Amino acid sequence: MPRVFLYFFAAVFIVYGVAGFLDPVSSVANMGIIIDNTHAKIEVRATYGGLLVGLGFLFAYSANSDSSIRFGLVAIICILTTVGLSRLYGIMVDGDNEAIQWNFLIMELVGAVIAALILFLHPSVKDGS
Repeated sequence: MPRVFLYFFAAVFIVYGVAGFLDPVSSVANMGIIIDNTHAKIEVRATYGGLLVGLGFLFAYSANSDSSIRFGLVAIICILTTVGLSRLYGIMVDGDNEAIQWNFLIMELVGAVIAALILFLHPSVKDGS
């Protein structure tokens, strides 16, 4: 189960990352982000493209070895929790009440909780084996 979870998140991050890299304008349009200059396009390629692909490869790599599964789960917990809490802060401070923000927030926090449950409760991970 821990490996499947890590591979799932690897695939999600890589798919979204490739989309952000190849078509930065469309990849963020559903969030209301308008890319109207070259600098913004490059930033989206790097952040929504390169960073997400890199994290996806990290998750896939950590799933390949028993000794790195714990690291991969902790990485997912840290990343999804900080992104989710930052999104929640933005919603509260900036007042955005769009459904897409809430949907991402739920996915981020639920993903972090599931990763934590696997980390602390799954016998193969809990025991460090």
